[in-house]
Amino acid sequence: MKILYVSEKDNISGINEAQKNSIEWCNEVSQAFEKAMNGIFSVAVIDESVVSSHMLCRYISEDTELPVLFICKDNSEESVLSAFEAGAADCMYGNNRLLEIYARAARLLKKKDKSDYIQYDDIVIHTDKGRVTKSGDEIYMSQLEYRILLALFTQPGQVVTRRSIADMIWESQASYVNENTVTVYISRIRKKIEDDPQQPAIVKTVRGIGYRLAIN
Repeated sequence: MKILYVSEKDNISGINEAQKNSIEWCNEVSQAFEKAMNGIFSVAVIDESVVSSHMLCRYISEDTELPVLFICKDNSEESVLSAFEAGAADCMYGNNRLLEIYARAARLLKKKDKSDYIQYDDIVIHTDKGRVTKSGDEIYMSQLEYRILLALFTQPGQVVTRRSIADMIWESQASYVNENTVTVYISRIRKKIEDDPQQPAIVKTVRGIGYRLAIN
């Protein structure tokens, strides 16, 4: 595991040497984004102390396959919501808790399904590579979009509530996530996988409840 750690100060301490060697520190947004794009990192950790931290989180979550662990300046609901709205896969409070940061980063990497792929019609989720294709062409998806789609594909035909999606994706922080956030992500997913996003044939809305992966 290789972690890109973006913070105002280099405070990497309190962990063993092997863990230190797996973390690369950076304090500049443009440099951090460039590093995130080079494909050598497994997880990005972004401290809110960095200027434009939310913008960086959004760029990394949308333009790369790296899950983002966001370190909030405080444990308020506002801070947590802002992190998730920026695309964070997980968030926490306290940039001096390096053992917890390392453990959370490692956990993000263990969420990948062990089977090679899941297919519905011409949509294939390559779970071994974290990729989605439609008719053989790759569809770019952010980490959160990918995980939400995977949650639906692993429960074909079943109604999945917005709240249960939030619980599965955001786990312990789900109580801070508004269900409208899930709706926004579903809309983004439909634009990428549906032939007609206004008349979705794959991800169906169950009015007032949630969504269902249509099965033939």
